[in-house]
Amino acid sequence: MDLDTIKQEMENWVVNYLDQPSKYYNNLRPCPFAKEAWFAQKVKLLLGKKEEVCNQVENWNDDHELTAVIFDEWEGVEEWADGYNHYAAQKDLYLMVFDPTADGPDDPELLPEKWGAINDDVYGWVFIQRLAKLNRYSQILEKQGYYRNLSQDFLEYINTRRSTHG
Repeated sequence: MDLDTIKQEMENWVVNYLDQPSKYYNNLRPCPFAKEAWFAQKVKLLLGKKEEVCNQVENWNDDHELTAVIFDEWEGVEEWADGYNHYAAQKDLYLMVFDPTADGPDDPELLPEKWGAINDDVYGWVFIQRLAKLNRYSQILEKQGYYRNLSQDFLEYINTRRSTHG
């Protein structure tokens, strides 16, 4: 995996998907905070797996709003992250996993050819960010109807994250 290619691909995803209004998200942008953080250089990308994620949590500082640890194969990553989140929450951090082997969201706009994929490599991400900030932004979006079209499973995930982890 080439980190420079992944950085360019992530920028394409931020600009061409996360910052574009979507019917799936009640005509809001999938992540209205991503573009500003990306272009303010508040996103850190690293290659790694469990050891790197743990290192980032242990040595977290607020120079970045989001750290993405990119991995190629990691069996059981979601289950591991769910368990580790109880520890990370004590540091006001939260891990979100995007596993390439898992079913993706139902948003029909989330197609690689639409947002500008440039890489044939299959990889996933573990996003690390401040839990309090994530929950605060989530509550702002909820008031705007952001979650209106999302699945019951996803809504349960959001409510569990808020109640279990701060």
